[in-house]
Amino acid sequence: MKAGQRGHIVIGAGTYAPFVSVYRAIAQTHQKYPALVFELHERDWRDIMLELLSGTLDLAVIDVSAANQTNDVEIEPLPRHACGICVRKNHPLTQRHALSASDLMDYTYCGTYPSHWALEKAGFHGNIFGSAGKNFGHSGVALGAHTLSAVRHMIQISDAFGILPKILFHKKKTKALTDGVVLLDIPELSWLSTNYGLVWRRNRPPSPAANVLMDEIRNIEAALVDEEVRLSLSVRSEEHTSELQSRQYLVCRLLLEK
Repeated sequence: MKAGQRGHIVIGAGTYAPFVSVYRAIAQTHQKYPALVFELHERDWRDIMLELLSGTLDLAVIDVSAANQTNDVEIEPLPRHACGICVRKNHPLTQRHALSASDLMDYTYCGTYPSHWALEKAGFHGNIFGSAGKNFGHSGVALGAHTLSAVRHMIQISDAFGILPKILFHKKKTKALTDGVVLLDIPELSWLSTNYGLVWRRNRPPSPAANVLMDEIRNIEAALVDEEVRLSLSVRSEEHTSELQSRQYLVCRLLLEK
């Protein structure tokens, strides 16, 4: 693609992807191709999926388990990035030792509606999101927020907990996002990670401009993986996760069903 070539790209992105790679990818692509026009929609992953299927979007960067619910799209998974439970500084949970998932049940989850993948994993671990009342009402998540900034702000001013990618706490350009919040050490929730990918309609292949942006996203994501390895932030292997499940699943279920 030539530097002066024009184009208009409409992208939809879920909660984590913009801060992890999409913002930077758009900025870097525009710097290389200044004639390109970008339009970014940040929504709940369910809304992004509807916009993609309706033809509003050229490309989506969302949870792949949502995209897997239809045969009308092509999916390219991106690397998973380790996430952790976050609360405000001086939150009551920061005073406790040896935390478990059951300790979260006294507090409200703040974030977007968990994906199919997350709900399946959480169900096996004891459902950290809660089954009713505290975290879910009849209309969805009790403290619904579909951008990372909104999640961060609500965590800072309440006793709610949220989920943030761990890499954000280590990168200079994103560290400001984590001001006022801290990660909790809950070993049985080491499986938490992003699960997003590049998604586009099967009958509408990416344009040359979209392909350029996708390449930029891939490069940024690959570099992040290398950095996470260096910082020992990589997502735990399935083998290790299985060990945690077998040792702690029954205990966690007994606690949450009281």
